[in-house]
Amino acid sequence: MRKLQRAMAVIGTGAAIAAGLATAAQATTGAGDTGRAAGERAGATAEYNGKVIDLSQGWQGATVCVEQVSGPVDFRCYDDLPTYREAEGLARADSGFGTLAKSDCPSNNLCLWANKNYQAAMVRFVRAGTHHLEDVDFRDKATSVYNRRSSYSALIDFRSFPVQDRVFNLRNGGSIADLGLIAYPGGGHWNNKIDAVRLH
Repeated sequence: MRKLQRAMAVIGTGAAIAAGLATAAQATTGAGDTGRAAGERAGATAEYNGKVIDLSQGWQGATVCVEQVSGPVDFRCYDDLPTYREAEGLARADSGFGTLAKSDCPSNNLCLWANKNYQAAMVRFVRAGTHHLEDVDFRDKATSVYNRRSSYSALIDFRSFPVQDRVFNLRNGGSIADLGLIAYPGGGHWNNKIDAVRLH
């Protein structure tokens, strides 16, 4: 009888450990879907028209959002191009690039646009490290990109497996006018597939 009780206790302990490992594995898998660690802060704050907004909940009419190097908010957003260019000290864009020109991306920045040929909504990143695009409501929305940094930047799709095969490294100074022309591992293209970017 005692042997049976001891055996049942061992089985119970083993089951509890197995359940714990399964839960841990599920948690890891869940975090891997977005590349975000459990408990990591989501969302980015932005100053827009005199108020602070949460970019993960939408841009509320803004056209351009620019990451800040320091200060009380993560980004600063603008209604239109003339306001953006004047505030950021940029020259008028080259007409050949359309509504939002490639020249609207200044040195040391990685810029993503919602449309090809560097047009429509644009988000600018300047800080080194990994940036989750869901934080700025830009996940799966990038169609063109310009890496105007002195080092390479990575475009990442976290929801495919293996992630190592779903990373596209863009060299310093590299640009892509249409991600729909860049082949994606396993078929398809990179358009509207970027979940995060990593600036080196």
